[in-house]
Amino acid sequence: YKGKPLYKLARRGIEVPHFAQGQPQSLVQLLDVKSGDLIATLPVRFEAHTATADAAHQRIFIGNGGDGSASIIDIARRKVTDTLDMANAAEGMVTDPNSGRCFILNRLGGSEIYVWTPGSARLERWAAGNWPVELALVPSLNRLYAFSHFDSSFYSWDLKTHQRLEDIPLPIPDNTGDSLSDIYVDPETGIAAVVCPESGYLCVVDLKRRRVLWKKCNEDLRFGAKAGPGLASVLINPDKNLVYCISPKTYKIWVYDLNHGDLLKSTDLDKDITTSPSTMNAKGYAIDPCYFDRARQRLFIGSYVVNAKDLRITHRWTNPQKIFYADANFIWALEADDGKDQEYLVLLDATKFNELRRTPIENNTRIRCTAHYDPKADNVYVGQLPQAQVLIYDGFKKLTQPLIRQRP
Repeated sequence: YKGKPLYKLARRGIEVPHFAQGQPQSLVQLLDVKSGDLIATLPVRFEAHTATADAAHQRIFIGNGGDGSASIIDIARRKVTDTLDMANAAEGMVTDPNSGRCFILNRLGGSEIYVWTPGSARLERWAAGNWPVELALVPSLNRLYAFSHFDSSFYSWDLKTHQRLEDIPLPIPDNTGDSLSDIYVDPETGIAAVVCPESGYLCVVDLKRRRVLWKKCNEDLRFGAKAGPGLASVLINPDKNLVYCISPKTYKIWVYDLNHGDLLKSTDLDKDITTSPSTMNAKGYAIDPCYFDRARQRLFIGSYVVNAKDLRITHRWTNPQKIFYADANFIWALEADDGKDQEYLVLLDATKFNELRRTPIENNTRIRCTAHYDPKADNVYVGQLPQAQVLIYDGFKKLTQPLIRQRP
């Protein structure tokens, strides 16, 4: 501008090889003002969409919305000189029953994992690669796993040494957009299932042996790169050796053999649903909307309770629900008020769904929370993404104790 190099921000699409290979980046192009010739192309982080110039120091700051960072470009040197991790987020939690440590996913604020030890005032920060979308912990293996959406790989850490281990790549296409993948890891066996709604691929892997058992492509689950979260969910029934692949968007279920990948059954969940799936998901929960209740062999899918054997709906919630824990006696759920930006932490009886306790979640926004129950410590962890904080609530064994005890 005015005789100086002009920067034009351009997003990379699927046609750009580097992006298609799973390195999620945007491009900044340096052009000659007079001729329009391309002088330099500089890669920055994912989903860059804002830019501002620092004329005094000949720098440009690029805001990368995909991971909450800012790239600094030196105009004279025509290179990215630094990348600042500007944002934090709390998007999902798992706890280690052996140590009591809580692992908190921060995908949108830097693709990292926070490690919090109860009683400690500090957080460890572990780098977690390209867009980890979910965490899982296998206590018997002393392993923490994170699935990389862009690399289509499992990252893993040794919980004793804290060392990052060799990745476990899956033989499926890398993802390129925000149609978020979903995983389920059996904490006892280390068998994991992954569904990628961008490409429609479903894959099952033995994490202990680092071996892929099978993969399938389901065209009905192919939604493309820019369809957003909540398109597909996957669950494992280890007692029956089954994998349930669910589309909360279309209310379809596919049941596969866990060991060999044979399709055993598929069904439309409910042909008489009057609520628009897209409307319900927008007001409800898009991240981990489904849960398998092993104790009572049933599936919780959004606002519906489904018999895991015959796939018949047995109950419907009034408001969008997200079940995140169930045993033979109790159910923990998040409930979204259909007309307000309000959520509640709800404790239910597992037999008749009688409400035992309801607690408003503090400082809530329209972005839905995530939650995790640690049965050993009897704590409920509620992650609030925009506030970048985790609220810790007492569980059902300590109903007489103060509700919110501490915030890491």
